[in-house]
Amino acid sequence: MSLKTTAILSAALIALCVGYWLMLKLEETGRQEAIEAKRVFTFGPGDLKALEVLRLGEQPSAAVRQGDGTWSITAPHDTIEANQTVWRRVARALAGLSNDRTIDPAPKDLAGYGLDEPVLTVAGETVDGSRVKVAFGLMEPTQLNRYAQLLEGGNNGVFLAANKAFRELDRPLLDLRRRYLVTVGESGITRLEFALFWQGRAEEASKAEAKGLEIGQESAMVAVERSGEGSWRMVEPFDALAKQELINDLVKEVQFAVGRDYVDAPESLADYGLHPPAARITVVSGGGPRQTILFGALDETSDRGGLFVKRASNPSVFVMDSHIVTLFPKSLDSFRENRLLTRRASDIERIHYRTAETDVVLEKDPEQGWSITQPAGGDTDQVTVSSFVAAVKALAGIDFPEEAPGEGRAQFGLDKPAVDMSLSFAGEDEPAQILVGAMRPEKDAYFATQDTGVIVAVPIPMIEDIMWTVFDFRSRRLMQFAGASAVRVTLYFEGVDYLFEKVHGRWLVRAPADHGLERQSDMDILLDAVNPVHATAVEAERAPADLEVYGLDHPLCTIAVTDALDLPPGEQTVHGPLKIGNIAQDDSRQRFAIIRGHPEVFRVKQGIIDDLREALRGVRKQ
Repeated sequence: MSLKTTAILSAALIALCVGYWLMLKLEETGRQEAIEAKRVFTFGPGDLKALEVLRLGEQPSAAVRQGDGTWSITAPHDTIEANQTVWRRVARALAGLSNDRTIDPAPKDLAGYGLDEPVLTVAGETVDGSRVKVAFGLMEPTQLNRYAQLLEGGNNGVFLAANKAFRELDRPLLDLRRRYLVTVGESGITRLEFALFWQGRAEEASKAEAKGLEIGQESAMVAVERSGEGSWRMVEPFDALAKQELINDLVKEVQFAVGRDYVDAPESLADYGLHPPAARITVVSGGGPRQTILFGALDETSDRGGLFVKRASNPSVFVMDSHIVTLFPKSLDSFRENRLLTRRASDIERIHYRTAETDVVLEKDPEQGWSITQPAGGDTDQVTVSSFVAAVKALAGIDFPEEAPGEGRAQFGLDKPAVDMSLSFAGEDEPAQILVGAMRPEKDAYFATQDTGVIVAVPIPMIEDIMWTVFDFRSRRLMQFAGASAVRVTLYFEGVDYLFEKVHGRWLVRAPADHGLERQSDMDILLDAVNPVHATAVEAERAPADLEVYGLDHPLCTIAVTDALDLPPGEQTVHGPLKIGNIAQDDSRQRFAIIRGHPEVFRVKQGIIDDLREALRGVRKQ
């Protein structure tokens, strides 16, 4: 193709694109002109300075626009705070109202259109003093539009207005008023205070008198603030880490809760438990003003229930969901973080756990998971270690003991702790420490420290949940193999030596001589008896030189299993030998056992012996 031809085609393509764009532009212009032609009013929403919404059977709601563009309600009460978003939408809907079709230019019978008693009347006044008023009646047969009529500001003929516009204008007072408890900026709530008021209850009189309180005065106050990192911290009445989840839940409840069943001119606040109130919450958002919410009695007059509430800056009383009461602190310590592990459990990379009997180090590999690096030997049970971490995360104090001056931590037994845990976390250079000290005199809890160093009292059952031995972290599986790949079993049982080998898929008895299997399934029973073998407990951390006390100097049973069918003998895996000795004196369902590769003396189930004895009944002289 020549350069000239290419240029001609390119010019034609550009001309087509320009033409198509012009066509779309003209179509859009035509649509806009058609929309503009249908507009009832020529002013824009910014030209309106006053609005009134009158719904059939309700009081009118009215508002005026201030110099800064915000709307203020003037009726039914000028103390009602306006919902700025909804009033702006009403202004846009009124200014943009369209006459989709004129039905009756000079109506004589308005009842046929439902306009003798309009379901909705909306009035407005513009900045130049012009007034408009439009009434809405019944929906027309297609159910897409409503009959409407201008009562002021134009021809009073009946026309069709879109249902969408009607819905934007048909606003009850509940929609037009501000219903959120507080106004929050981009930074969210950054400070929250909670206070209780003494209401003169007899059961609290002694406490109130001790503090010199009068009815209506605050009896207790706690405050939390959010740091730049987003975590909450108590700042009053003392400085401490706060319960993040509880504070976040309360903050969300305060920020997003809405009111209902408003009483804008209450005769007596005492009728709602608000004179004096039961509690207050004050919030601050960034550098904004303090906003206080007062909480009264439960609403027992309605099936929906709820809690009577009012803003301190506004006389209106309203009802909100009473769920918020469950998040109120019950004491000064309720907002205080009481868990021993305050960091994320998922960030733990290393645990050094020490007691009088145990010294174990666990390390977490991103791919392999947890492993015991001290002492060496034995498989680590991933599920068990995860359970231990969960138990540590669940540790929570019931109160915060105070140190007696000059006595130090020895008074809590923390100088010689019963449990010493050193925890290393991802992204932190220094490990954190959790200590468990002495049992307190009431014998209901142990003294312990949070990973922040704060002393707490932790219930005894919680501490017992983390009193572990090395064996508790290890896999309790002593022997396990792939049963289908087993090729050789050596067994000493009740004074007889046995040797079984698998040849061409069939098990043969090599010893005792001249013996054979009555059924091949007997070998399945034998293999299942020791596959797997789990320890039920550790009897001794290290087997003594003299095993007589356990009956392991002359064991009742010794078994080893060789697997890896397709490998040469030098590369095959031998599991065991596992030696089983005497029955435990305190439990006839358990026997003592040792296995190659483990220094401990274990307990195993008596059922292993029973199953082996059953399987060997099928070994008969031929």
